[in-house]
Amino acid sequence: MKKHFIDFEIGLSDSELIFYKKEGENLIIKVLLWNDSFLNMVFHDVVRVLDNDINSISSFCEVIEENVFLREALCRLYEEKIPENHPYRHYQFLDDDDQIALEIACESNEYYFTTNQ
Repeated sequence: MKKHFIDFEIGLSDSELIFYKKEGENLIIKVLLWNDSFLNMVFHDVVRVLDNDINSISSFCEVIEENVFLREALCRLYEEKIPENHPYRHYQFLDDDDQIALEIACESNEYYFTTNQ
């Protein structure tokens, strides 16, 4: 499975998920980073989330080839034929053992850093 690893200004090694919550069609995630700052992420128009017992986080990536996780989400969304130019993307948080900890299928995402909760 081809992945594009996304590098942030502050690395994710030794990071810990504080919480995630779904608000409407958005998924909000807060991660405590190794330097005691926080990575805040908002995923927009979320169509699928799979939590594989996320706790520690070491990296974040986008899966850039067709895969079962995204295809199943799109089948439920479109019910008929999936458009070739759909806007949805597949993202993964990996744990310290490079295992998939959290998967998200969504239209877009944004992030920002904070120094307090």
